Amino acid sequence: MRPACYLAILLLLAFSSCTLDRFADVRVFHKDGKTDSLTVILKRHSNTLQLHIPSEKLSGVDSVLITPDFAKANAGDPGYFVFPNGMLCKFPESVDRSYSLFWQQMPISGSFTPNGNFMAIVKGLRMENTLINRVKDGRYTLSYRFDFTEVQPYEDIIIDWYELKGDDANYSGMGRLYRNYQLDRGEVQSYKERAKNNPLLAYAAASLEIRVRTAWKPAPATVRHQTLENEPPVHPAVTFDRVCDIIDSLKARGVDKAELCLVGWQKSGHDGRYPDVAPVEPLLGGEDALKKLIAYADQNGYKIAAHTNSSDAYQIATCWDDDLIVQNADGTLHYSETWSGGDMYKLCLAHVENIIPPVQHDYVKSLGFNGMHYIDCHSNNYPQPCYNPAHPFNRKEQAEAACRHLEDARTKFGGVQCEGAFDFVASAQDYIIYVTFDLDKSKHNPMVDRYVPLWNIVYNGIILNNAATETVNYTIKDPVSELKAIEFGSRPLFYFYSAFRSDAYNWMGNADLRCSTEDELSTAVSAISKGYEDMKKLGYLQYEFLDENRELAPEVFLSRWSDGSEVICNYSSEPYTYKGREVQSLSYELYKSK
Repeated sequence: MRPACYLAILLLLAFSSCTLDRFADVRVFHKDGKTDSLTVILKRHSNTLQLHIPSEKLSGVDSVLITPDFAKANAGDPGYFVFPNGMLCKFPESVDRSYSLFWQQMPISGSFTPNGNFMAIVKGLRMENTLINRVKDGRYTLSYRFDFTEVQPYEDIIIDWYELKGDDANYSGMGRLYRNYQLDRGEVQSYKERAKNNPLLAYAAASLEIRVRTAWKPAPATVRHQTLENEPPVHPAVTFDRVCDIIDSLKARGVDKAELCLVGWQKSGHDGRYPDVAPVEPLLGGEDALKKLIAYADQNGYKIAAHTNSSDAYQIATCWDDDLIVQNADGTLHYSETWSGGDMYKLCLAHVENIIPPVQHDYVKSLGFNGMHYIDCHSNNYPQPCYNPAHPFNRKEQAEAACRHLEDARTKFGGVQCEGAFDFVASAQDYIIYVTFDLDKSKHNPMVDRYVPLWNIVYNGIILNNAATETVNYTIKDPVSELKAIEFGSRPLFYFYSAFRSDAYNWMGNADLRCSTEDELSTAVSAISKGYEDMKKLGYLQYEFLDENRELAPEVFLSRWSDGSEVICNYSSEPYTYKGREVQSLSYELYKSK
């Protein structure tokens, strides 16, 4: 006999309406080992098809797997699935494979199949959902799995599917729809509106972002459990006086607007003693030299921002307390990974929000930093649920706390920047330093055909961004990376000592800017000045939405903006003619709106 909770779900879903004509296969896996399957009629609302399972109906359930009828295709069918991380998966073959995604930048996905064109928005339990693209025996499916093996369901499962028709039946239409959804419900506001009365945001939209890694300890760490007695030495790569030399060189090359973000300015350098940020690292010149640098930058028309972190903690921090750390379900502290400060643990974001961020932000503000304040990791990692009985918080509550960390910085500095593209903090972001790590197709799952700028279609014109880790320092990288920065509408980002680790893991690439000699500094500033020329030509698009991205011909892509401007990027080996103008191989052309 089926458990009562399952019968409740069955009654709730199967008899919600007798007029609906689209279905979903629902499989329910119970904690007692039983599995039930049913076909559910999706409830029609004014513009959506909805599946809704109240949380109280999920008692005793281990997981739920949902597969709508239109998210199915046969090998060889036209169409594709689109994941929220921009991965586009076609239906080319019948080899049994799967591709799944739990950490999702946005709660959306798309299925474009002979059975229909739909975009899903997961509106309930979005952070407990795993998307699964599977091909078995020549049959492709896109499914949604909600896992409750450890997490108790803290809200209803709600998925709304929007049908896409005509010119909207593609990933560009999908991005526009979700963008309008976010704007219409007030979750986000356009950058143009936010910058009207905010000089800092207006400055950022016309300037480059230049990050300078000033100091660090060995990475990977040579000592995992660090104390004041065994702490490895700090390497001071760029003193505050040397940053003044960078400013002089930028000015001499005609780079008039730039925001410099100092990374590793605090005691023990980058990732040295977080969440401690005081005092200023003395090997870089200390507090007096830092204040002189900030004043000098201001005299030359530049902004200076500080890199901080309020999500990670090292045992060497003076404020270390086990109670501040996320507790796993088994009672252990949540270890994340090992960086320069040794073993790194996750702070319980909701628990520390009145303890760590305001102290950091007030101290940074007191030093005179005047750029868009940078907080590491919040939009690049999924929040961890905390099982500490004194402060239990689920992922949604931790995400809301991360937003408040960012909002505190935005209130105090006028703008805030972060690392990645998870949009549970979209309402509190002004710039992100990279949207994806995955432009390189060699990194992709075999089921992925290519990466598409879905996030950019949604958020360009709302959040300034650099397209990818691969497009950091793009003017000294390969031609494809250079063009991707243009195609996706990047605010150019340059990074001194981005490749600082002693192993092979330099996630922004090995092409780096350095300044230990005058020749290195000259080469670096020359690369930056090339990016500034792009910014002067294309910078007005920072205020516009990316309305469409599509392939015009093999390896030739169109990006169309909300003001009517078009950019053609030609990755092919032959010239391509568009509107009477020739676009050379491995180059781009801008067609301004009239």
